[in-house]
Amino acid sequence: MDRENNTIDIKELFSHLWLKKRTIFLLIFLSGIFSIGYSLTLTNEYTAVIHLTEVKTDKETSLSSISNETTFGITIPGVLGGGNGLTPEMNKAITMMKTWDFVDEFIRINNLEIPLLAGIGWDESSRKLIINNEKYDESSNKWVNENFDINHPSVRWELYKKFLDEMRITGDKNTGIHLLSVTSYSPDLALEWANEFYKLVNKKMRAKQLALIDNNIANLQEQITKNSNALLREKLYDIQSRQINTKIIIEASPEYVLEPIGNALTPYERSFPRRTLLVLALTFVGALISIIIVIGQKFLGRHS
Repeated sequence: MDRENNTIDIKELFSHLWLKKRTIFLLIFLSGIFSIGYSLTLTNEYTAVIHLTEVKTDKETSLSSISNETTFGITIPGVLGGGNGLTPEMNKAITMMKTWDFVDEFIRINNLEIPLLAGIGWDESSRKLIINNEKYDESSNKWVNENFDINHPSVRWELYKKFLDEMRITGDKNTGIHLLSVTSYSPDLALEWANEFYKLVNKKMRAKQLALIDNNIANLQEQITKNSNALLREKLYDIQSRQINTKIIIEASPEYVLEPIGNALTPYERSFPRRTLLVLALTFVGALISIIIVIGQKFLGRHS
């Protein structure tokens, strides 16, 4: 480095780096060893993926026609698509999957509190989740912290955030195929949670639609009872008959909105950590730091 104009002599700099090549290579080697050791401390995680598509039915019993039909055949506002190429029911399903109340209900139904908050790994031989005994005592089935309230709003929010970190729903509006992925330390649990998750979506939306149809049928019956006009009564009976027919079909269709394409397999290849990429990235960072350290020593030496 030239002291008068404070510029760097590139040739001198490279010469210095070459002289310190052993130091640099040693630091790179140590960073490589560190990165390998660090990657081995990370616990394997597995991601189950289910390909989902919207249930297709004939025109009379399609989900869109059900949504469009009210007691008196008036179109419900907002039944058109949301501008993203998906049907209203599909948009509702995707939105529901990310809401706090739905995810919290799913966590409660499937007892995911312990796996999400205390799970730290997976025992491949026993195929059981490894639980952190400093958080949860499996022998007494109690949380170690006696003041820990699993139903406290802050805890429920933490559970919600943790599950969303492990769940992804992505789709292609052109094909209508959505990929639901769930990650866990256990490949068995990852697949089980993914299956139960989309099934609960179907169950909730089916129950909501059935409740709407039941209300329609009851209202139609009330109008039929009150009306003495034979022509109007005939039309009301026709609407009621179609509502009853729709109800029967929905009750016999557990896969109301979403259905899987093929059978999802248990993931036996880890999705995280990607150790090779991690080691290469950390080693590269270590190399940069090593060069910076050597250059810094030369710079400080010149000014001391």
